[in-house]
Order: sequence, then C-alpha cells, then structure tokens
Amino acid sequence: MERQSNLELLRIFSMFLIVMHHFSVHGGIPLVLENQSISPNLVLGQFFYCFGKVGVNLFVMITGYFLITRLGKLSSFLKLVITTFFYSVTLFLICSVFSGGGTFFEFIKALLPLTSNQYWFITAYCSLFLLSPLIAQILTQLDRKIYAYILVFVAIFASFIPTFIGAILGKAIFLYYCSDLLWFMFIFSLAGFIRLYVKTEFIKNQYLVLALAVMLLGTVALIVISDLLMQAGVSFFGHWSVFFSLNSCATLIFSVLLFLLFVKTKIRSNNFINKWAMSVLGVYLLHDNSYVRPLLWIEWIRPFELYKHPYFALESVVILVMVFIGCSCIAYVVNVLLKEFFAIGKINNLFSKADLFWHELFGNTSKSFVKASPKLKKREKSMSQ
Repeated sequence: MERQSNLELLRIFSMFLIVMHHFSVHGGIPLVLENQSISPNLVLGQFFYCFGKVGVNLFVMITGYFLITRLGKLSSFLKLVITTFFYSVTLFLICSVFSGGGTFFEFIKALLPLTSNQYWFITAYCSLFLLSPLIAQILTQLDRKIYAYILVFVAIFASFIPTFIGAILGKAIFLYYCSDLLWFMFIFSLAGFIRLYVKTEFIKNQYLVLALAVMLLGTVALIVISDLLMQAGVSFFGHWSVFFSLNSCATLIFSVLLFLLFVKTKIRSNNFINKWAMSVLGVYLLHDNSYVRPLLWIEWIRPFELYKHPYFALESVVILVMVFIGCSCIAYVVNVLLKEFFAIGKINNLFSKADLFWHELFGNTSKSFVKASPKLKKREKSMSQ
C-alpha cells in the first residue's frame, strides 16, 4: 500500500513535538515558578512542554486510522521489538564504555526494554498493536451512534473530568480505571471513527487553523495567568501543566484538530517525506534512551542555562532542529543496517511465517472490517479519489 505523505509528514511533525517537549522537561527549564520573575524566555520554555503528549497521541491516531480497516503485519511488530532491543543494548554499551561502565542490573534492564520501562511508549504501543485486530473487529461491528456514544463517554470520564479534578488538586491524574494502554485504545478508536464516519471534506481548513490559533493563544494565556497567580501566592485551579498530560482535554483537542488538518491536507506521494518518516521512531529510541537523555540535555545542551540567554528563542529553535535532524540521520543509518539484517534469508522467512500465522489467526476478522459497515466501502472509495 502506498504511503500517504500527508500522514507521514504528520508523523515527522509529531516526533518534533516530542523532542521539543523533552528539551523542556528533561532540560531542566522551570515548569513551576519559584523565586524568579516571569519572562518571555521562561514562558517559551514552558510552552515547549505542552505538546509532547500531543505528539504521542498523534502517533497512535495514525496507527488507528490505518488499522481500523486492515490487518497489520506481525512482522512489523517483530521488527519494532528487534529495533527497540538494538537501540537499548547498543546505547547501553556505548554509554557504559564512555561513562566507566554500567551495572549488571542495568544491563539486564537494557536487554528487556519492553518490560523494564526503558521506553514506556513502545511498551504500550506494542500491546496496542497486538490487540488492534480485536479492537478493530469490535468497533466496526458497532452502530455508528453507539460507537460515537462510547467515544464521548470515555472522553468525558477519562479526559475532561480527570483534567479538571487534576487542576483542582494541582497535579495530573489518571482515574483508577485509566492507564497508558487504555488511553491508547481510546485514541486508536477515535482515529478509527474519523476514518469510518467523519466526512472530513466538509470541514474547512481555515476553521481548523482558526481553532488551533485560538488554542495556542489560550495555552500562552493559561501559562502566564498560572505563573502570575503562583507569583502572587495564589494556588487556585492548580497548575497549567495539568492541562497537557497524556489524557488531558487540551491535549485531546489539540490532537484531534491537528490530525484532521493533516488528513485534509492532500499532498502528492513524496519519497523524501516517506523515507524520513520511517526513521522518526528511531529519533525517539535514540534521544530518549535513559542513558543518552542525561548526556544530551544536562551535559551537552543544558537548556536550564540557555533559557536565561537573551536570544533563547532563536537558540532553542536551532538546537531543536539540529537534534532532530542529527538523530534522524543516525536513525536512517541504523534503519539501513537493520534492513540488511532483516533481509537475511532465515530471518526473512521467520517474518513471512509470522505474517502467515497472523493472517490465519485474524484473517477472517480482518475481512469483517469492511463488511461490518455497509457505508464503509463507499466511503473508502470516495476518500481514494
């Protein structure tokens, strides 16, 4: 299937948002105003924080958008696991050599990246992928109104209510019935609903851009007002960061608006964009590795010092672009090496057998994706035109 470059571009943009978030949160830029005055640089550093979880949601939405109508390949899952293992072990060994050696326990954690919380996103994402055929079958069997009702119900009780309770308590929360995986399942389902039932051709781009502009201005206003209240010693309505956790309402609204905008933005298939998008997951595995992270942000870049500079805005943009492009280049080289490894006869045969097993297990299920909705075939045809 030909890659849709508009969504591949969204994949790239999403990873840039994640890198921007890590620049702030791992770089030591103050998120809580303490013993300092409010400044444009401080607000900008806090602003960078707000969109990391938006990037995470968008990654999952792209997956849901595609896998709601077709069965994914088990070989893709296996390649992701192997790639994650490669980054985890290789980066541990390299960092251990240059830092004087890691412990045996740390080495075991590096060998088990999916179970040791080395990469929380990959752990939750892999679980979601394995459940995706069942999720898709259940969702495509639902009546459109029931499907929409479930999404609204979950959005209220897993996003809007936790956001405002968290704001009152002053901390981001997941209600007891929510978790990273359950939230990913909701976001997957939301993107699936957009694919199946939302007539995006009737949504005007200018309205989406206007809504995003209002949300961005509101974000800046929220940060400034929250900082002013804290400076005055008033803790009413918590802290601005509560509204930008993984399941917060602001993150959810930003995710939906951006996703719709990129879905509606049709561009010709672009080989450069498509190849770059294949490397962006490596950007995450590289720059947010637990051994690379302190070296990158605390030892080398030091954003906690940069935000005091008069040209912080320009410096931060240049640094973010350099980190993103640099990590993308390294990830591209790693992808080329791993592609050669995956092409080895016995390994490639293993992937083929895995795909065959996966299709035999869920093949009948995947056929029901399209049959479940009488209007789906017609809609898919109109979208491809």
